Amino acid sequence: MDYRNLTDEQLKALASYDKEIKFPEHLETKFLNKIKKEFKPYSGNIVEFKRNRIFRRAAILAAAVIIFVLSPIFIINYISSTDSAAYTAIIFNGTVEVERDSEKFRLIGGDRLYQDDIVSTNEGAYLSISFNDDSIIWLNENSILVFETSNDNETVLTLLKGQVISSVASLEEYEVYRIITEELTVSVIGTIFLVEAGDGTTRVAVNKGVVNIDYFDENSEEQNIELKKSESFVISENKPEKTNGLTEDIINSFNQFEIINAEILKEELEENLSVQVNLTDVEEEIEEGELEWQIRNIYDFNNTRYENIINISTSKYYAVAQTLNSFICFNMSGNLMWEKTYDENESGLFDTPAVIHGNKLYASSNNKLIYIINLDNGRENAISMPGILSKYSNMTVYNNIIYLPFADGIYTLDANGLNISDGPVITFSSPIAIVKSINDYYVSSFVSKEISKYDSNYNEVWSTRFGDRLFSSPVLDDNIIVTSWSGNLFKLDYNGNILNEVNISNGFISAPCIYRNNLYILSNDGNLIVVNLNNFEILKTFQIDDYPNPETYVYKSAVINNNNLIIGSDSGKIIIYNLDTEVIEKSFETDNVSINTSAGFYNDTSFIGNNSGMIYLFKLAEVK
Repeated sequence: MDYRNLTDEQLKALASYDKEIKFPEHLETKFLNKIKKEFKPYSGNIVEFKRNRIFRRAAILAAAVIIFVLSPIFIINYISSTDSAAYTAIIFNGTVEVERDSEKFRLIGGDRLYQDDIVSTNEGAYLSISFNDDSIIWLNENSILVFETSNDNETVLTLLKGQVISSVASLEEYEVYRIITEELTVSVIGTIFLVEAGDGTTRVAVNKGVVNIDYFDENSEEQNIELKKSESFVISENKPEKTNGLTEDIINSFNQFEIINAEILKEELEENLSVQVNLTDVEEEIEEGELEWQIRNIYDFNNTRYENIINISTSKYYAVAQTLNSFICFNMSGNLMWEKTYDENESGLFDTPAVIHGNKLYASSNNKLIYIINLDNGRENAISMPGILSKYSNMTVYNNIIYLPFADGIYTLDANGLNISDGPVITFSSPIAIVKSINDYYVSSFVSKEISKYDSNYNEVWSTRFGDRLFSSPVLDDNIIVTSWSGNLFKLDYNGNILNEVNISNGFISAPCIYRNNLYILSNDGNLIVVNLNNFEILKTFQIDDYPNPETYVYKSAVINNNNLIIGSDSGKIIIYNLDTEVIEKSFETDNVSINTSAGFYNDTSFIGNNSGMIYLFKLAEVK
């Protein structure tokens, strides 16, 4: 039955039944108060749902095969529980926000999710949730999902916008799994399917199994259809359309879902998985068909001129290498798409890292221009900026807004209208970059030696000053991590209080990155330093560079892809360090020229560039 169009009399009739009535939560919002006020005699039959689903599996190990953005990925092992939690976050990436009892907070690894929770993912973020032993809900980026009903026999979710993929184990006849959008209701018995909602349109696609869809047609009559494997259904303005076959973007979403959740899905999808979870041990003899790290030189700028590759930006489809006056675009197979070189006198130098948003590259020059380049064809548009970005600062992108750090503070550029704010939205002396966490912003400064927190309206919440110049923008985890120029590493809570401090005597030459409970940072003497985030003890150091040049590290840091830390050395080595086994998985010798960029990657394909204009692609691939 569809409850959205019930009349008062129908509600009375339902509420007068001699049994409990369980309305979905979003319908409670609309009708429950009305029932309690207007139909008081019946309100005793309206009950709240219990958060009483109990995990029965002893342990589930979740391991993501690929990470899709540069921020840290969190992989959580969880054990059987007797608490009232209905769902457990097992794999997530980026910023995931939970609203519970009118309060919002950032999801942390291992958090439980309950009935009535509202979960939202920012751009570039995603979340895998395990429930009922071996079923998975995967929420893609820019999505909002409401956990309506959770009990032993029933799971009801409302997708307000975005995309959710469900892998639901076979249910008994009395069990229910249902996803509701504004346009329709999807019910399943056991399947893998996708639901996408927003802007008055809902799309459903099935990868495996069968789903039932209830919806209202143009005549407001209730309809029901069955959707099978490789079929999709779209409804917009009550106009339905069923299609055989899946579009490319849907197939990509299913593939992404399977790759991220490979370990959990392997029993169910073993015959379909194209990526193996375990990396081949570098000491073992690699046989045909196994995976090994492979590298190839895809471009040589030195054929025509001497050029230093200073940055690699990547997206789902493209990688763009950057020099001080050029951009070279490749597809993810390493094929050259286009190349653009600018006149230094007219355009200036591009000495701050460019960023990708959507299908466009945003690059700032020291001639007070920002270039917006279409990645599909290389066409550009240039607009004026109110200042120059320092080469020690970085642009960032959140919610379709590009944040520009100038000397007097943070300005904004609307990625749609391409309008730059008249003045700084945050007045701050020489910010390094702005970092966003849910609705809050964090800014640090080399000049003013401080870090400050701002709310969603850019009002200052607190500011903490240090006795030393800060080196990099803050890194957000369970706490806030900042580094200083002289080698101090600080941990702050989200109220700005300093919790821990440790000194790396030789100072830092890279921004920190985090994997699970450890922090990884490069020191001025060429060592990779591993620091435990709980007690700030230095766990391990090992040599990356014999004679590191701090100037080459202006654009370079270690990055983490899945469970591998990737860094290029000044001697031309590309080092892949396995963070689980704590050994160097692979070390590639290139042409003995300094690697000057951080690795840019998407899925299992990574790009890196050096000081002589060489660009390399490396990935895990089957031995042939």
